[in-house]
Amino acid sequence: MMFRFKFYCFLLFFSYLISSTDNLFGIISSSRNVGIGSIHISSDNISSIFDGPIFKNKIDKTIFFSTGKYGDLFNVYHFSSNIYNDDISNLSIGIVRREISDIFNTQLLVQEGVYPSLENLNYDNIYSYSDSETGMLISYNKFLNSNFIINLNFKPIFHQIDNINAVGSSFDLRYLFFLNDLKLMLAVDNILSFKKWDTGTFEKNNIDGFISIEKKINDLSTIFTELNIVDGFKIGYELKIQNNIFIRIGKNDANSSFGLGFNLSNIKLDYAYIKNENNFLHDSHRLGFNFNLQKEL
Repeated sequence: MMFRFKFYCFLLFFSYLISSTDNLFGIISSSRNVGIGSIHISSDNISSIFDGPIFKNKIDKTIFFSTGKYGDLFNVYHFSSNIYNDDISNLSIGIVRREISDIFNTQLLVQEGVYPSLENLNYDNIYSYSDSETGMLISYNKFLNSNFIINLNFKPIFHQIDNINAVGSSFDLRYLFFLNDLKLMLAVDNILSFKKWDTGTFEKNNIDGFISIEKKINDLSTIFTELNIVDGFKIGYELKIQNNIFIRIGKNDANSSFGLGFNLSNIKLDYAYIKNENNFLHDSHRLGFNFNLQKEL
């Protein structure tokens, strides 16, 4: 019994390492935003609803999907779509999922109470399992005027490690201001954040927050900065080399990144490569697709 308890403690600690390094809802959804240094930047479409408010009240009928591979550690997927528009508000939903596979449970390798030796090892009792975490985002934007947007996110979550489960939720409150060629976002994330495990363990996560600025230098180039409570300072740059081709670079305390963007007739395609300085996460790749269902092929 004590060995099983220690094993579950290890599972929860491993989960904490993953989430504290890159919280499920803290993983940037837009591959464009990943390319500029994993900065929270808003856009006029649903590709960035996990990252910031949508600054267009009437959104085209679009769906967004992205996938990312973080070395051999885990994969992450984002999906989002708009479900309601009017002149002063919009409502969108999103799904994020992280999967860690090929984890091995060795708690039955040695009989409990028996000193481990080669003769006592039973390799048939080793089995593999996965750590999967799924979160839902319900994102509401209210347009108070042409220069001010309030964004409220509700984020329920389900987490499973081997045969133990947890449910939880949290809220985000974000403000977006337009000041000439500058966009300023203020955010308080993970409000009332908790996760309740069926083992009785109760997690309560700290409030996160950030200030991000998007400054348009000219018609071709834009610079981005963010000051984040958890991740520190971030900076990024985007250059439009043609009407539908973009190059991006970014840097933060944890990694450097490079990205490409292509705006086609009915598809926006974004790719980002992240060079991680944290050996635990390794290098990673992100690929995102934004499909406009109202345009003809």
